[in-house]
Amino acid sequence: MLSFWTGLAVMGALFLLVPSTFGIAMVLIVPLGVYWRQQLRRLFGYSHNTATSLSQDCLAWTLCCLCAIVQEAREVEHVQREPPPVRLSNAQLAHDVSRGRGPLPAAASAAASAGGAGSGRKHQRRHK
Repeated sequence: MLSFWTGLAVMGALFLLVPSTFGIAMVLIVPLGVYWRQQLRRLFGYSHNTATSLSQDCLAWTLCCLCAIVQEAREVEHVQREPPPVRLSNAQLAHDVSRGRGPLPAAASAAASAGGAGSGRKHQRRHK
């Protein structure tokens, strides 16, 4: 994977070449931008490599690549501030339950929520 500074240098050089190549450098910029945007989608759990996501990313990078860059940077900052919840597959959940690390069985969770394994009664206040 490219480092941030290497990616910035490559994209910066390509953007500087756009005027001197009469826009032909955009033929390299758009596919690179779409590729990295798809990687961000995959990394953050959004739909990726679908016809819709690819066409949206192509349009964003073709029509307003600076807007696409800003949107991607904001999404990365957002995800860094609040990491997304862990999404476990059914196979991972079944594996954890079979090893005793998963959710409690219904009877045990009911007893735990009732205040322990004692009498099972909830404490009630009497109103005078």
